[in-house]
Amino acid sequence: MSEHAVTAGRIEVSLPNGSDGDSLVLVRLPETGRTMLFDAGDPSRLALRDVLRLDHLFVSHCHVDHFIGFDALVRARVCREDRLTCHGPPGFVDRVASRLGGYDWNLTEGNHFVLTAREVRGESVLAACFDSGRAFEREELPAEIRPDAAWGDEELEVFAAPLDHHIVSMGWRLQWRDRLHVRNEALREAGLAPGPWLAELKRRLAAGEGGEVELPDGGTLGLDRARRELVTAEPGESVAYVTDTLFGEHTRPRIVELARDAQVFACEAPFLAEHGDKAESSRHLTARQAGELAGEAGAKVLLLFHVSDRYRSDFARHAAEAAEAAGSEVEVRTVPAP
Repeated sequence: MSEHAVTAGRIEVSLPNGSDGDSLVLVRLPETGRTMLFDAGDPSRLALRDVLRLDHLFVSHCHVDHFIGFDALVRARVCREDRLTCHGPPGFVDRVASRLGGYDWNLTEGNHFVLTAREVRGESVLAACFDSGRAFEREELPAEIRPDAAWGDEELEVFAAPLDHHIVSMGWRLQWRDRLHVRNEALREAGLAPGPWLAELKRRLAAGEGGEVELPDGGTLGLDRARRELVTAEPGESVAYVTDTLFGEHTRPRIVELARDAQVFACEAPFLAEHGDKAESSRHLTARQAGELAGEAGAKVLLLFHVSDRYRSDFARHAAEAAEAAGSEVEVRTVPAP
């Protein structure tokens, strides 16, 4: 674990490039061994083990300092039987296809590194699959209608919100599903014996399924009843990521909702408030605005990044400005340049 990582429950968040390098936020989930990335700026400081464990990349937009590392992430795994899913804003699938199409892949036949690219367009998600064993030929996938989470599996949900950087810059929220605990007393009162079936019960409840689960004695138990009577839910930890956006009447509520009660809110802060005109014209945030958003959202830790190099890696004023705006309930962190 990096000495500068923020650890909160089942998540560990770090800035491999520091608070003023290319945008790249690493999220480790030690409990499952998974790693995820927000944006793909210069990845040269990422440990190889993190690259090889990476299973999801969430891209805000495709400006060079947010996406230049994509090729390197592919290169490390192109000859492995492996999978990677990349998520981005409208037009993202075409950008991925273009990047992969810029290389010759005549020596990858027989390898099957499969990359899935997904772009969020409101409540719909367009996707395509690229297999190294077929020279990364594009294969369109059926569109998905997702009115709530942009993506999810049995452990996690991911939410997205379009922000304004003259183009769409997508904000993201990575949320552990609620941790379910079986109430032993309720189990006894219902005359049910503990056993391996409870793992299946919790898995299906966490996935939001309905129907029934089979009991060891051959009977069944309705999942709705089990949800009401047998389990309690502990809210899952969450990480929010916001970068390259205007602080405006439309974007502010979206950002606050993404960061609501987040354990870690990774937020850009390129400018100080004294350079607010520059922030507004370039569709960026100031440290004070990042602090206001964190305070309003009730985030636990505000992790500042994407600080302009005009400040020469001096983050003290950014941290102080953000902390004053956020209030005492929010811990503000910056990370020195590597």
